[in-house]
Amino acid sequence: MGIIAKSTSLASQPSPSWTHNVKNYNIENIDKEKNTESSNKTKKNEKSLEKDREINKLKKRDREVKNHEMAHKSAGGQYTGAISYTYTNGPDNKRYAVGGSVDIDTSPIPNDPNKTIQKSEIVKRAALAPAKPSAADLKIAGKATRMKIKAQMELRKNENQQNKTNLNKKETSIYNKNNNNTINSNSTFKLTA
Repeated sequence: MGIIAKSTSLASQPSPSWTHNVKNYNIENIDKEKNTESSNKTKKNEKSLEKDREINKLKKRDREVKNHEMAHKSAGGQYTGAISYTYTNGPDNKRYAVGGSVDIDTSPIPNDPNKTIQKSEIVKRAALAPAKPSAADLKIAGKATRMKIKAQMELRKNENQQNKTNLNKKETSIYNKNNNNTINSNSTFKLTA
């Protein structure tokens, strides 16, 4: 019986450290802390993913803009100016091209419709060189087409004038030849036997 009493007394005495831990640290607090930590990690991951998505969009746009403008520059050759870019700063503090332009000379070559026609074809190719031409690109291509048509009309006009001049020269030459073979009624001839 003594053993039972002793056993009861040991069981009835709570351990001081266990009682303290149980009172201050319950299951609800553990779950709240885990949820808070998980929520903070999720927010950080979401922000990181959002930042990565934004950077990837900017990188893609940067490549598109640079390829677009380089296509103009390459196709336009001597008729294009320097490439100019518009930049924005990304969340990683790097600069990304979000817009660009290349000047293209669309003026005709004075007094040379043949060279103007050749130039207009190059300008049109340069305007339409990118995979996705912009509205401004299409406008330049239209201007190049009009420049070509105007030069072709000038060339035809010049050819017609040259043909008229050549025809007049030919007619004059034929007239003069015919006039040299006719006897002038005012001429005097001496007949000798």
